[in-house]
Amino acid sequence: MTWVTGPEGTEGSETVVFVRLAPGNNGTRLQLKHKGFGSEKSKTQHEKAWPEVLKNLDQVLTG
Repeated sequence: MTWVTGPEGTEGSETVVFVRLAPGNNGTRLQLKHKGFGSEKSKTQHEKAWPEVLKNLDQVLTG
């Protein structure tokens, strides 16, 4: 999937999000890679944000 946001996100750069789902010990294992950032700042912001996004996703999916 591709991901584009405005000045506060990917700074207008089209980035690529790779998601891999595989069986895990207690459910499903999710592996995520996000590449193609236009700046180190944008990359760092996303590295910090993804764990919270995935935590929220887990809460929604597991109730």
